[in-house]
Amino acid sequence: MVDVESHTPVKATDRLLSVPNYHFTSPISTSSDSIPLNTLPTGSHLSRESLVNSISKPRRFAIPYQNKLQIISVAVHVLAIAITIVIVQFRLREIYWFDQTAKLDVFGMEIRAESNTSALQFAAKIHEALIQASLTAMAFHIIRHMLRGQGVSFGVLDGVYRLGSVPWLWSKGLWGALHKPSQYQNFLFAIGLAMAAVYANVIAPSSAILLTPTLDWWKVHDAFNGQNFTTLITGNSSRVFPSY
Repeated sequence: MVDVESHTPVKATDRLLSVPNYHFTSPISTSSDSIPLNTLPTGSHLSRESLVNSISKPRRFAIPYQNKLQIISVAVHVLAIAITIVIVQFRLREIYWFDQTAKLDVFGMEIRAESNTSALQFAAKIHEALIQASLTAMAFHIIRHMLRGQGVSFGVLDGVYRLGSVPWLWSKGLWGALHKPSQYQNFLFAIGLAMAAVYANVIAPSSAILLTPTLDWWKVHDAFNGQNFTTLITGNSSRVFPSY
């Protein structure tokens, strides 16, 4: 290998390892205030404003796809529990809904009491769907854990897809797992799945009963807006309460 400028032979390693002796006009600061090269903006010119703006930009974090699925799966359980607590509190606190002959004005539309009752029944149906989705998600989580171990029987596996079906409670798949207590994982999971199936079928009428208003006596506070309607009755008791 020959140097073009000096026309003297040099080794290839000397050319590869040689560093040109450039003169720097300003020293490079190695302190903690120095700007890393990977933060410099790309462009034809650099300025103090561009360097400051590139450093002061807030960092953004992207949620991975797997984390989004986990958040959605947790949201199903949270919604089911929250709505259940609200429905139970409505019944325990004896919330007054509306009169039977009342008409509600919603965005200029008159809604009668029958429509209000239908809306409450629709809310009860949504509550039932959330409960069944929550139970199904928990059952699938347990099955994935069991498949990594001793496995799961096909009869019990079929019950996850028929969680809201009443005939599954006397199917051969369920009772076949219950007749083998030696396989304790399938035995316990079959019992839990049967209880979840019963709960999933009972939650629909229970939610509708709790949400549907019932006729009863209610305490009305300040019924006459602070006005005193005291009635004075003159006469003896025989005239006020006659015996005939």
